[in-house]
Amino acid sequence: MGRLFLFIGIILTLAGPGLMIAVFSVQDIPFIQDILVEQYCEPGESITHARGASLPGANTYSDIWYCDDNEGNQREITGQIAVTGIVLFVAPFLIGMILIFAGEWTMVRKHRWTVSQDTVASDLDVRSLPGV
Repeated sequence: MGRLFLFIGIILTLAGPGLMIAVFSVQDIPFIQDILVEQYCEPGESITHARGASLPGANTYSDIWYCDDNEGNQREITGQIAVTGIVLFVAPFLIGMILIFAGEWTMVRKHRWTVSQDTVASDLDVRSLPGV
C-alpha cells in the first residue's frame, strides 16, 4: 500500500504544475480552451488573450483574458482563469505530497514491525559479546 501511495503521490505532484501550465496556455491548447469557454463564457463567446506591459520600461508583461462575443463586446475573466490555474496546481500538488508522506510512513512502519529483536541482534553480532 505504501508503494501505491508513493506512485500516485508522485504522479499527482507532477500533474499539478502541468495542469497550471495548461490553463495559462489556454490559447495554445484547444481542448483546454473549450473547457474554459464552457466554464466562464456565455454561449456564442470565445476566449481571447491580450498581453500588455506592466510597468513602463520594464520587461515584464501581464496577461489578460476576455470572453468575446460576435459584436466585439469583451468581458474580462482574468481573475477566474488565475483562480482556476492556482487551484489546479495546489490541489493535486498537496494531495500528492500527503500521499508521498503517507506512503513513506506506511513503508517505514511496516518495516519496523517486521524486524524482530533476533534479526537486529544477529545483524549487530551482539551474541558474540561476552555475557550474552
